[in-house]
Amino acid sequence: MKRYSSDWYWYYVINYTLVIIIIFPIYWTLISSFKKPNELITSEPTFYPQDITLQYYDQMWNFDRQKRLQDTEAEDINSTGVKIGSKYRLDGEGIKRPFLNSAIVSVGTIILTIIVCTLGAYALTILNTPF
Repeated sequence: MKRYSSDWYWYYVINYTLVIIIIFPIYWTLISSFKKPNELITSEPTFYPQDITLQYYDQMWNFDRQKRLQDTEAEDINSTGVKIGSKYRLDGEGIKRPFLNSAIVSVGTIILTIIVCTLGAYALTILNTPF
């Protein structure tokens, strides 16, 4: 097959189309997180935010569960008048602690993977066997 034949043309068209289909939802989610509420619910969507805001990231990072408990205390009573458990009974400050936990696990996994793969590659070089 020649490099400039029509087969190569369709190969690139299909691949670029697939990349756009895969990347677009990620892009749309990211830009939506920077849009203000009135821009999110409009009938004419925009492909980039007119006014950039970080208010949602600030709310998520500094989410106060104790305040949320006070606000939802009245909602914790079922139809018989018995107080039920709240799904917000965790202690902590927003997403800071879960983010730190995820970062520790991720970095630890990366370091462990590098060590194991390096030792494996070293063992293969000692044994003179190809990968």
